[in-house]
Amino acid sequence: MNELVKVINKEPRVSTFNIWEGLGYSEHRQLRKLVNANKVSFLELGIITDFESAEIGVARPAGRPEKGLLLNYDQVMLLITMVRPSEITNKFKVMLIKEFKRLREEIAKQHKPDVTISSAHIEEIRKILLLYYWMRH
Repeated sequence: MNELVKVINKEPRVSTFNIWEGLGYSEHRQLRKLVNANKVSFLELGIITDFESAEIGVARPAGRPEKGLLLNYDQVMLLITMVRPSEITNKFKVMLIKEFKRLREEIAKQHKPDVTISSAHIEEIRKILLLYYWMRH
């Protein structure tokens, strides 16, 4: 696992290829099957992006690409509620949640506007607005 959660289109997402083992599944397709069986619920929480393993360089034993899914935070939280708890899966779930939190905070810092308006500027804007108001009436 390189990066557990990645930012895709300014939104943290996780690939099912990166989480199936940590959630206690012996095969990736079992996790995909769970998501597909509950697809309506997952779609209520956002778009599910399909991709092939070859697109991200995941080698398959049979050599054939396998379909993966990219899930957002809300979809992962839903998935976590569906997975049977164990000591190992619980540790993985906590790690996954922390990684989503870290990336959301990082995105928020990058997109936080750095705007400071001095009281002098506010006073100038107020004067302009008052002048505009009086000119219109």
